[in-house]
Amino acid sequence: MTLLCPKCAKERDYRIWCQECAIKYFVSNYERWTSGDQIVDQVIKYTQENSKSPVDFVEWIPYEQLEKRETIEFRNCENTSLSQNIQYITQEIELVIKRNTAPKPPPSSKVVEHSSGKDSSYTTIGQIQT
Repeated sequence: MTLLCPKCAKERDYRIWCQECAIKYFVSNYERWTSGDQIVDQVIKYTQENSKSPVDFVEWIPYEQLEKRETIEFRNCENTSLSQNIQYITQEIELVIKRNTAPKPPPSSKVVEHSSGKDSSYTTIGQIQT
């Protein structure tokens, strides 16, 4: 049985979730929320724009909107999927931070000689971007 989205009338893979409509919804709501940290916001937006199912994205929920609040010690739940997802998200955030803050190395100089190696008039110095 083919499932059609009631909003866009396109075929969808999940009973209650249309990838195309969900991504449009996320993008249309970007101006309505922020974590307060630009890098965290970028990671959240990336997961939303690239989500393939109703469970593979991150959504920002302000603390005051949470109904049940309790502290979880993640060292006690290392084998749970929640802990694995948090570790993955943390690694993604760290990767974005490294990309955004890593200093770029200066160009390197390299002497390029003619293949015979005997004629110095062919020697050049070029810049190599790393």
